[in-house]
Amino acid sequence: MKSSTDIRSGDLAYTQDAGSPDLAGYRHARLDETLSFVGDQSPYYRGLLKQLYGPARSGPEEILRSVPPLSKAQWEAERAQLRTGPATRIMIGYARGTSAGAPSPILSVAEDFRGLKALQRPGGQAGPTLLLVDPGSHGMAELAPQNGNVIVHALSRPEHYEQVRQILDRTAKPFAPMAQVRQIDSTLSQVKALSFYLMRHRGRMDDLGVDRLTVVRNILTPRWRHLLETWWDAQITPMYGFSEMRMCTASECGHCGYFHMPITGLAEVLDEDACWSRVRPGGRGMLAVTGFWPYIQLEPRIRYLPGDLAELAPTICPQWGEHGFRPLGRRSDSVRTEPGGPWVCPADVYPAIADRVGFNWVPTRSRDAQADPFIDKVTGPRWRLEAGDPVTLHIELGHLSDVRYAKRTELHDAIQAEIPAGVEIVAHEPGTLDTWADY
Repeated sequence: MKSSTDIRSGDLAYTQDAGSPDLAGYRHARLDETLSFVGDQSPYYRGLLKQLYGPARSGPEEILRSVPPLSKAQWEAERAQLRTGPATRIMIGYARGTSAGAPSPILSVAEDFRGLKALQRPGGQAGPTLLLVDPGSHGMAELAPQNGNVIVHALSRPEHYEQVRQILDRTAKPFAPMAQVRQIDSTLSQVKALSFYLMRHRGRMDDLGVDRLTVVRNILTPRWRHLLETWWDAQITPMYGFSEMRMCTASECGHCGYFHMPITGLAEVLDEDACWSRVRPGGRGMLAVTGFWPYIQLEPRIRYLPGDLAELAPTICPQWGEHGFRPLGRRSDSVRTEPGGPWVCPADVYPAIADRVGFNWVPTRSRDAQADPFIDKVTGPRWRLEAGDPVTLHIELGHLSDVRYAKRTELHDAIQAEIPAGVEIVAHEPGTLDTWADY
């Protein structure tokens, strides 16, 4: 590994200086500490590890490969036994439940955040980060106080957009004395909505001094990446995470284009059809995440399945020295041509339809945001995949004019050229698609 290589995800940094252990060695040591901690403190894992290994002590990697994955349903059923202590003096957040079920409360203790704060780079960038949240951004909002250079602002009502514009412009009291915002973190749909608002009311954003946008939750398509980078004149970094283990948020690597788990956890891509063994490089499977001690202490999760499919990078990243992964979307929204066959996932089809006009949009979830004229334009089209041979991509058309209806064949052919072979497109009239995926 190169000396003084800075490996980071969001505000988490790990610097490898010459002569220090490499990242693989770091993860190995932290995994060993984590397994020891849960084996001592968690009744669930104490019994599981004792059952698997008895008195013999195996290496942490060998132990990890033998631990069965933990689904969200199992986590819900075993929470009391998973805990390493009493649920006192806790912070409560909520998982939205987009990947695997209904929203659930997330419990944290102060020790989790103390460990996380120790990783954050002191000083940071030249200006503050603006964190835009909606009623569902619990994980992001809870982590923000760990960094004193963060401004947390709501973005769920029309008046919020104007106030954010004033913060970025620094032209109105009480925002004039504030330092210039250099980074914006939010969901992709909110960044799109804010961009529409600023373009309408300012005509440009590249003069605001924002250097970086980090976006989560939604699939960033090539067209929208180009638009946002051009409009803001800023680097855009997609991030992947889930509220249940919000200390383990991965970001897209600028070197290999895949995602890497920060040093707070470990990611694996597992084949559920092969006894949950790890897939080979370039393979697809279920993403499993292990959160390290001391960043997740009260409710530890080993090989937790958030409900998403991922693709393991075909080669090792030269920056990180490990294989990254690419999130492909929820397993519940993915299909196969036959049992055990190749996966067709949202990431395979969504970019081909999300960047085109002519479709009906998914309504926004936030009741407060329904009054905003920008949100509904950026949530995405109504579509879903259906298993079979061939796989069917259902798309709901928007309310088009007669001229646009005449161009259905052209639209169909353009989409077909960008999605996997063997996927058949079926167009539906406006308002007739009963269920759809939301990205």
